[in-house]
Amino acid sequence: MSISHTGMVYFGTEAKPYKEPEIQDSIVNSVVNLFKERSEVGIAKYGTTLDRDDLSTLEWLKHLQEELMDATLYIEKLKSKLNIIDMMKSDEELGLYANTFSGTTSSTTNNSYNVVECKCK
Repeated sequence: MSISHTGMVYFGTEAKPYKEPEIQDSIVNSVVNLFKERSEVGIAKYGTTLDRDDLSTLEWLKHLQEELMDATLYIEKLKSKLNIIDMMKSDEELGLYANTFSGTTSSTTNNSYNVVECKCK
């Protein structure tokens, strides 16, 4: 089987129009669509595709390294957000915020935290 530049698929000498296989998995379809959109953005931004051959292997590796470094920064940012949420959940489980919305005031000390709650109106 081969696909021509006209979009025809050749099985031996028989030609049929190429049809994308239907993917049943919605997650796979979502990721495929994201790749297609990302490709369009890259082509618009750089005026070329990944089929380009003007970069050396070392230059491709440098691009990959930079992308992975960005990904690591994004991971670290999200981890810091989760740490704050986890700390708040832990404090909540210890009852440190139990009276926050009850209309009472209290002061609670736990480890290095000193939480002073105020009367909410």
